[in-house]
Amino acid sequence: MNNTGSKVKNTCESLWNVELVLFGMIGHKSLRRAFGSEEYHIPIREIIISICSACFLTMCVSSSTRTFFTVGFEDLSVTGEVISGLLSGFLIFIRITRFASHKNAFFSILRDFHILWEDVKTLKHLRSEIDDIINSTKPPRYLYLGSAVILGLVYALPPYGAMLIGFFQNGPLEIDYSMTIYPLNYAFPHDTDLSYNLCLIYEAIVDYLVTIYWVACDITFIQLTTHLRIHILALSNNFTLESYDADEIHEYFTVNRISNLAKRHEHLMRLCKQVENLFNPIFFFTILFNGIDLCCCIIMLDREATEGDWRKFAKSVTHAITLFIQIVIYCDFAHQTSELLNNIAPTIFNSPWAFCDKKVQQLLAIIMMRANKEYKFMAYGILNLDREQMTRVCI
Repeated sequence: MNNTGSKVKNTCESLWNVELVLFGMIGHKSLRRAFGSEEYHIPIREIIISICSACFLTMCVSSSTRTFFTVGFEDLSVTGEVISGLLSGFLIFIRITRFASHKNAFFSILRDFHILWEDVKTLKHLRSEIDDIINSTKPPRYLYLGSAVILGLVYALPPYGAMLIGFFQNGPLEIDYSMTIYPLNYAFPHDTDLSYNLCLIYEAIVDYLVTIYWVACDITFIQLTTHLRIHILALSNNFTLESYDADEIHEYFTVNRISNLAKRHEHLMRLCKQVENLFNPIFFFTILFNGIDLCCCIIMLDREATEGDWRKFAKSVTHAITLFIQIVIYCDFAHQTSELLNNIAPTIFNSPWAFCDKKVQQLLAIIMMRANKEYKFMAYGILNLDREQMTRVCI
């Protein structure tokens, strides 16, 4: 077999650097230890940070609920914005609690990828394919990260912009205490300079948590499926026998080697299931709530276009695009991974396995039967994550 090219030079940790930095910004710096060999124990400091983050989001969700029952359906624009905020806040709360309560499981997945990467990076003949998979996910990850940060800043800046404009105007500084980042009816008053500034600080923290958890969770799923596809590609290549003649097949494909490949296939299937279990509530509620939110956006867009309120119209369009992109991320990348995993059985079948020994043929037949069972990422076994589901939700 011809080995052309050089080894893949990237380390597994360097490929995960963006995600690790984001998780470090929300108090999960210890995840970087997954790319070493030491045992993992969750630091108490990180548990406290996660609890505080959950409390901040709980306050936001409760305030959204309070505002919804106060406003009702008198102003559909305000009601739609409150409902969107309520659903988004609940989704972020799910992500905070999920990653906090399943951090050991996430750490275990990262450690497994780190161990597997040490073998994959030596496959010189697959370097171009591996680089293509890695490079194909960089633009969507970086673009998604940049867009989320910009949107988070744009959403948080209006109250501070108003204060800055008032500061440079002639005359006494007048602050509009009703102007907050989120249009919510808080349980606490904010009608003094101190209480108003404290309210803005609280809202800025919430905006920060929402932005970082939102983008970190989504691009982490992209990265997880990227690594799954790389390792599935490597496994499929090991089952491809066209590059060997009859003598090499007998020498190279022994019972022990095929047994190791069967264990790797089982390991990858287990990793897929672990990723699915980690993201189960995120899958389910993202598809459910984003579908509801998109319906609200359509109603709001129709009303705002009729009234000619183009500022709110542009805001609603941006929000709808964000919801759509979230659904695309989970459904499309899950679909790509499932397709590649389900291609292992045809790869074995189409190879010249007839030249192998009888015992090797029997092992390959067993692996092929196992791989022939279609695998799909699902949300609690209810919703399939594929391109068909993506179009069904969005249309």
